[in-house]
Amino acid sequence: MKILAIHPDFAHGGGDFNFYDVAKAMHEQEHEVTIATMHCDEYWMSLFKPIVTDYIIVESKCVPGDWFHPIIVLAFKAFFRWGRKFDLLLLDNCVSTVPVCKFLFNAPIFFLFFFPRSLIVESENVVQNIYAKELSWIEGWCVSFCEFLPTISNFSNKISFGLGRTLHRLCPKLPLRRCPLFHPCLPTLVVQAHENEKYPVLESKIEGSFFLSLNRISPEKNHELAIKSFAKLKDLIPGEKWEQLQLIIVGNLLQRYPHCVKYFEKLKKMVDDMNLEEKVKFFLNVSEEEKTYFLQNCIALLHTPPREHFGLVVLEGMYFGKPVISSTEGGPVEIISNEKDGILTPAKPEYFSDAMSRVLIDSLWLDMLKVKAKETVRKRFTHRELSLRLREIMEFSIPMEFVARVEPWVKAREDIKKAKRIVIKIGSAVIAREDEEGLALGRLASIIEQISELQNHGHEVIIVSSGAVAFGRKKMQHERMLCMSLREAILTTEKEAVVNKRACAASGMAGLMAVYEALFAQYGISVAQVLLTKPDITNEERREILVSTLDYLLTLKVIPILNGNDAVAPEQSDGFISHSFQLGDNDTLASRLSVAIKADLLLTLSNVDGVYTAPPIQSNSVLLGHYCPYTDGELLVTAGSKFGTGGMASKVSRSNNFTSIVFMYIYITDQLQAATWALDRGVPSVICNGKSENVILNVMAGRKVGTLIAAASLTEAMVEQQAVDARMCGRRLQRLSNHERASILRKLAELLKEREAEILSENHVDVEEATNAGRLDMLAFPKLFSLKTEGVKDVLIARMKLTPSKLVSLREGIQQIAAAAESTLGKCIRRTKIADGLLLEQITVPIGVLLVIFESRPDCLPQIASLSLATGNAVLLKGGSEAHNSNKYLMSLVQEALCYVSPKLKECAHLVSRREDIADLLQMDEYIDLVIPRGSAELVQKIQLLSKRIPVLGHSEGICHVYVDKDCDFQKAVKIILDSKCNYPAACNAVETILLHQSLVEDSKFFDMLCTQLKNNRTDIYAGPALSQKMQFPPPPADSLHKEYGGLACTIELVADVYAAIDHIQRYGSAHTDCIITEKEETADIFTREVDSACVFVNASTRFSDGYRFGLGAEVGISTGKIHARGPVGMDGLMTTKWILKGNGHTVGDFQPQGPKKYVHENMLTVT
Repeated sequence: MKILAIHPDFAHGGGDFNFYDVAKAMHEQEHEVTIATMHCDEYWMSLFKPIVTDYIIVESKCVPGDWFHPIIVLAFKAFFRWGRKFDLLLLDNCVSTVPVCKFLFNAPIFFLFFFPRSLIVESENVVQNIYAKELSWIEGWCVSFCEFLPTISNFSNKISFGLGRTLHRLCPKLPLRRCPLFHPCLPTLVVQAHENEKYPVLESKIEGSFFLSLNRISPEKNHELAIKSFAKLKDLIPGEKWEQLQLIIVGNLLQRYPHCVKYFEKLKKMVDDMNLEEKVKFFLNVSEEEKTYFLQNCIALLHTPPREHFGLVVLEGMYFGKPVISSTEGGPVEIISNEKDGILTPAKPEYFSDAMSRVLIDSLWLDMLKVKAKETVRKRFTHRELSLRLREIMEFSIPMEFVARVEPWVKAREDIKKAKRIVIKIGSAVIAREDEEGLALGRLASIIEQISELQNHGHEVIIVSSGAVAFGRKKMQHERMLCMSLREAILTTEKEAVVNKRACAASGMAGLMAVYEALFAQYGISVAQVLLTKPDITNEERREILVSTLDYLLTLKVIPILNGNDAVAPEQSDGFISHSFQLGDNDTLASRLSVAIKADLLLTLSNVDGVYTAPPIQSNSVLLGHYCPYTDGELLVTAGSKFGTGGMASKVSRSNNFTSIVFMYIYITDQLQAATWALDRGVPSVICNGKSENVILNVMAGRKVGTLIAAASLTEAMVEQQAVDARMCGRRLQRLSNHERASILRKLAELLKEREAEILSENHVDVEEATNAGRLDMLAFPKLFSLKTEGVKDVLIARMKLTPSKLVSLREGIQQIAAAAESTLGKCIRRTKIADGLLLEQITVPIGVLLVIFESRPDCLPQIASLSLATGNAVLLKGGSEAHNSNKYLMSLVQEALCYVSPKLKECAHLVSRREDIADLLQMDEYIDLVIPRGSAELVQKIQLLSKRIPVLGHSEGICHVYVDKDCDFQKAVKIILDSKCNYPAACNAVETILLHQSLVEDSKFFDMLCTQLKNNRTDIYAGPALSQKMQFPPPPADSLHKEYGGLACTIELVADVYAAIDHIQRYGSAHTDCIITEKEETADIFTREVDSACVFVNASTRFSDGYRFGLGAEVGISTGKIHARGPVGMDGLMTTKWILKGNGHTVGDFQPQGPKKYVHENMLTVT
């Protein structure tokens, strides 16, 4: 890449060394580096010439922490010289330049070692504090233009993250990011200095031993702390030691910056006032060789800045084996391990002086600190480590707009079925038992069975498995106990018997693989183990070999099982935020691997249901079915798993670990996030609960399980938003007058007449598709319906089909509802005078928001919508998918009628389009008040099972009976039975069982007449047990007496009398509709009194059990329950009541036995 590096001023500060090392690393990675700066002397030019392609210098002054300084002019000059030829901009120090550079060069921006302005410049008064806050907010806005925004320490990251969160709340559209952690290295220039060279000139100026304070002469470096601490040291050590001791302050003093010169004068005056002129000496603007001398020969290094973002000087001191005494706040905390390789203490003179005295007194401890300090720096902060981290950040965090983006192929859940190559990551919490003592074998066996089914259906599956630590822990604890003495074994608790994770991993890998191999062998599938280390992913050559190996295994139908080699993996960073790729986190490994092998889907099995908008324990927490990182807002996620190294935070952000908190907000953006890194390259993912039943198969079947993290926003409206809109808009509907609500329905009836041709056209498309395809999706649950025939049954096609006569009946019904709606809501059904001046009224009010689920009848939609709107209820409707076009067009007419009164009412009625949304809606009790399913028994039972908190109104079955008494009119009986069965056999109020008095079979005249007429109407007859015994050649036996045929078929059974008929109905019926045919009034009274059904008829067809035929206008369904509503549910069943009490200062105390007022309780409803 061609890189333009813009740096304000190359002096001799730590930031300058950092910038040089990064530029050098980019050059070593074969990038072309160009430099633009405002100051660069001969020394720096000699360093840059070997590594830069070109440069420009514009001499000017700039102060660190200042904002609108001449570096902006430098950016313009660079643009006019080179134009937009750069692939990347490397910036440092001046955030105000970022928007300007983005505008000029239109290239990705790598802002090196970002730290907030508040760490550079401190506010001294209220005015400066207000000014600083404004600048901090502007700073947050400026850095939002950066694609790469690494911070130098977790300390800086925490502050910038807090600022970013505040800015996001003020402006939600402002993108936020968690900055990747990018520790600098020990400056290359320090390493190159001559460590063993002596400088007699300096030695002649320094007598005895000395402490060293090494930093730029600038107020924020706090050199006065070193001077005050040194002064207090006099009282803590023997006099002879004090006489030989000095404090040396070394730093660059930039004469062109007045505030630095002024600060130096302040330090000199402080030394004079403390009478330390002979003890404290200043060495300004020294060379690297001279600085090396001071570091080699000092006792210890005093690092005094109170809020240093990192502390490069700390690395320099530790490199030369000198213990560093530093503040307990800031970046040095991430370098120094207190009391092991340095000293961390509060930034106060009494604490610093105490630490200095300890170093002087305890020589053995001092020697240990020196050794450990060298080891720390030479292991963790080398130029090679910096170069590797730089490569990782640039490779794994390249923002999506600068990637050859793969067109997202998942646009709906159903698309997941097309995935061929799948990476399945199985989390430790899924594999391990809750007690952490081994594997959950039953759960693991279920997962393996599902994976085997995928493999056998032609999918290519790669497993990334955790669990080796959990598997090996039990074994290691056992071995450790065997190595203990009896006393140790008795006194050691379980918590104390902690075993090293690496040892557990080494022990558990073999055992875990043996379990996998044994279980997969039951399905005839072979497996192969692949243990990975970090270079296998980060090194391009080794990654290609890995991919080649996996491809070959997949061609042989072998399932590769991958895991990070935790036995040799280094410890993960435990800071507040870490960006560096950690192989120990298998979520990150799965993400990288899925891209490398070009997987179609990444499936993460965790111990949570998915991604929530808030902690799951909070009432406002919502599980997201779909999450698009490029368009959606903030999420709340949980910390890592106790069994492994990942967790929900790493599942969304993949390589960012949160170890110090339980819950925290994660702001997902389309840049710098490893989760979107995989999505940018075309790999969607699903996070789901691996403990759920058949979770893998359900995901692959396109069901709404877990959270789908996809690179495209799904085209369908989110049902959560539909429910929220319905709730809000329903309140507007309730504010309308009865006449205004009735006008909506009249408008809908007009539209049904005007658009009749369009309605029939859309319905014709549905009927043709259903007939040709032979499909029937009754609802959101495919398992509830199994169609064994070649096509859809004729009776079901009849239910789908709309005709002009059906539309006429539909319009008439809606007109009836409109007429009734003029006086429905707000009607007083009880008025009671409680006492003088105290009046109680009970009035009708809407229920709220209804969820109505119906089958293939599209004419249900306007009926149900009309009833709901007339009663002031908002409604969500889910129809059968086979009538999708009809339902969609009819819903558009309903919404058009709503807009006729007010455009704001459109959201009162919604059509739910996806089958998987039903389960989600049934959990939204805060928005939905009542569920009404209209369909088969299986449908209603499933809805009742899923709806835990929302009441369900409906009937589970429509097993209707007709009892023909011995005292009947034969002609009348046959007529009623034929109408009850053959008029509409698929209806829920069609008769399913005909009960005959036994005398009617003994005299075969009626029985023969009935059977002949049923046969003429192509109705299949099945015999009950009593009829089969009675007849010599009976019809085929019925499978069950409790059966709803839903077609042209029925059961005929014999009973002894009306009481036997009642017993049969109570035992086998569904409490829907039952009828008696008799001419004897006494028998009819017995039947109507004792049959416990919603509808009980005498000498009338069961098909009259209908809201329209009852004069209710239409029905929303039929309820067989006994609470709230029963039978056909019309307008009255969709309303509830509330009590209104009007008084005039009445209190309960007034009605005490000796009180001044008495209860009246007078019915006032008929009083005018």
